[in-house]
Amino acid sequence: MQINIGRNGQQLGTFNEEEVREGLQSGKFLPTDLGWHEGQADWQPLSSLAVIGAVALPMSSPPAPGMAPQVMHPMGAAPRNSNLALASMICGIAAIPLDFCCYLGVPCGIAAIICGHMAISEIKKSPTPIEGAGMAKTGLICGYVALALVVALIVLAILMGIGAPMLEEMSKNK
Repeated sequence: MQINIGRNGQQLGTFNEEEVREGLQSGKFLPTDLGWHEGQADWQPLSSLAVIGAVALPMSSPPAPGMAPQVMHPMGAAPRNSNLALASMICGIAAIPLDFCCYLGVPCGIAAIICGHMAISEIKKSPTPIEGAGMAKTGLICGYVALALVVALIVLAILMGIGAPMLEEMSKNK
């Protein structure tokens, strides 16, 4: 089994179990170095990896107060993007020009607002890093602007009398 090892946010390389055991005994690796292998959910300190087993570790000084282990991701894996944030941004941007096409921007704007709020909640509550807060905010802003634009267009149509012939025609049909 190959184990990826990192220290202070830097990859030290990929090693087999025996190399890791020898490295821990010789001091090349520290018990606090983080390790990850295929099938493991998250990075863990080498001292707690079950595949390494019990290893006689050299004496080391305790970590400095306030030093927390850094969160690392498997071999170059970046935090994932929020699909809800992407949907919010696409709907929000599309909503503004669609407002001028028979107010089709209203459903897009509402979708952008709902997806944007759900994405921000998902990003805040996730135990693993999720990117996309900027996309979610873009979707929210565009969604709200699209809805405000529809209201402004309706008010403008009423004030200019454009809507009057339509209202008369609708009342005749009743």
